[in-house]
Amino acid sequence: MGNYVEKNLREGDTVVAKAEFTWIPMIPAAILAILILIIGGKIWGFGWGFLIAVVIVAVRALGIASNELGVTNKNIVGKTGVILNKSLDARLSKIDNFSVSETLGGKIFGYATIQINTTSSMLRFSGVKNAMEFKHTVLDAIDAMENAKLSAQADLINRTAPTAE
Repeated sequence: MGNYVEKNLREGDTVVAKAEFTWIPMIPAAILAILILIIGGKIWGFGWGFLIAVVIVAVRALGIASNELGVTNKNIVGKTGVILNKSLDARLSKIDNFSVSETLGGKIFGYATIQINTTSSMLRFSGVKNAMEFKHTVLDAIDAMENAKLSAQADLINRTAPTAE
């Protein structure tokens, strides 16, 4: 894990930024696991309670560890999930909406959920550190791509325009 963005680079792509994910959303799963260990251990026995607690924590940890999100000079690339994988590989020009939402815990501990809507899909990434900074990086990459496209068009027009003599 950890190199999905690099594996999906296209020719001419360079990674501008990668989102960082926090482990803080793991806390509710850990609390649930402790409760199941205590209460479930009395109901089903310690072995079953322990097994269920470990599965809950492992599933949540794998979910967090499997998230990747990056922006290149041309695309936004990401994936989420282990068993049920969802991936995103879209041109920056195809992004319809990029939103950031924070819970109270997210505001306190500095993480948020990013939702990216493209012309063909929607994907959410939870537990993103510095989500607003990442959003600004993506928006700056979109602006840079559009400016490069306009400059290329202007150069083409200047080269093909007849000169007045």
